[in-house]
Amino acid sequence: MSPSFLKKIYIKISTIGYSDDLVGYEKKRVLVFNQLNFLALLLSLIRFIYIAINCPQIYSPFALSINGALCCLFLLMMWFMYKQFFKLATISSFLVVPFFFALVSWVSKDEGMAMFVINYMMFCFFFLNRLSNSLIAFCYCFIIFLLIHFKLEKDIGLIDIGTPSFNLTLFNYVVAFIMFFATLYLIKYRVWEYEKSIKLKTKDLLDRNIEIEIKNDTLKMQSEKLESKTKELTELNQVKTKLFSVISHDLRTTIYSFKNILDAHRHGYINNEDLLKELPDLSNEIDSCTEVMDNLLNWGKDQFKERVIIPEPINLMQLVQNSYKFIGNRLNKKSITFINEVSVDAYAFADKQMIQIVLRNLISNAVKFTPTDGVIKISCIIETNNVKLLVKDTGIGISLAAVQKISDGKTFTTQGTNNEIGTGLGLIICKDFIQANNGHLNVETTNGEGSAFIISLPNK
Repeated sequence: MSPSFLKKIYIKISTIGYSDDLVGYEKKRVLVFNQLNFLALLLSLIRFIYIAINCPQIYSPFALSINGALCCLFLLMMWFMYKQFFKLATISSFLVVPFFFALVSWVSKDEGMAMFVINYMMFCFFFLNRLSNSLIAFCYCFIIFLLIHFKLEKDIGLIDIGTPSFNLTLFNYVVAFIMFFATLYLIKYRVWEYEKSIKLKTKDLLDRNIEIEIKNDTLKMQSEKLESKTKELTELNQVKTKLFSVISHDLRTTIYSFKNILDAHRHGYINNEDLLKELPDLSNEIDSCTEVMDNLLNWGKDQFKERVIIPEPINLMQLVQNSYKFIGNRLNKKSITFINEVSVDAYAFADKQMIQIVLRNLISNAVKFTPTDGVIKISCIIETNNVKLLVKDTGIGISLAAVQKISDGKTFTTQGTNNEIGTGLGLIICKDFIQANNGHLNVETTNGEGSAFIISLPNK
């Protein structure tokens, strides 16, 4: 017979009653039980053949029948396993087989059968699940062992029907130690194999977890990038919407005002004298339009990250004076008193152009919400590392809701005391530009009593 054929037979015998439905450890016990049961069957057949050859010269027919029954017991275990009665096979094996070992020992008059009972005493801790069942089986096998070892066959009434055989006794001891080795090896091998499979599965799970974590990190990064792009696109879309809104409403309204007056003059509806009367208002409209366009350009540059910040020492008093020149006509129209209390030695370390835009917007905003004959005062507080610039007015003040919107960076617009309109971008530009220069903007206001915008900037 070829090795491959024998291997197939070995696998067939080992997997009698084997099922994929069994849990991992149960599968190992089925394999070990089948292998040991088959080995016991082969060894009992050798005993049976030896006794059959020497019967009735040495052994009685009763001894032959008992040894034959032992072979049948192992065949019965194989049939139980074939029917997948694994529990019945193990229980009946521990109940019946050790007792038959005692009978075989008594009727065959050979030594060494007690060694097989010891083997079963080891089996019980591997094949029986519950500790109580293992202890009961162990005690039962131990009693059988005592009955065999102390020759109690006469005490239980068995007659002397056999003759001791040295050959069979030697066979028993050799086979018992083979069974010991096979039992320990198979149990150790199967347990080791089971532990190895668990380790491999654990390693595989760890590797899969690492792969999943890597994929999750990759997906998280992609999600964050997508979220960032979505946020950026949303902000750009808001910029576009705001730009179109301002262009279509504020600038368009101002330009159409110019166009209507000029068309009326061209068609003779108003004369030169009337046109001259309208020029101051047109000049104010042009100033307002210029401010709107400047804010749009500055806000757009800031939104599209095109502005480069160049910090330098800047004289704040000079910036306030420049802002006054820009806003002077509007101050005169509303008879607003402008007071510059910023000291000559007040310096900030920031981008000059950006802070100039901030001052123009804050002063323009103060003019817008200060009634006729009001006061706007600019002052400063020089600290160790910072300089504070205060833009105060005696206007109508700002509501708490508006202050919260300024803090949150939300755009909003309110008509001034002379129904002046704005883009809602001025204060947002101020807040962003001040933060870009490592400063911060605070608002103090009392409804109906005026407001104070406090710019804090580094002076070094």
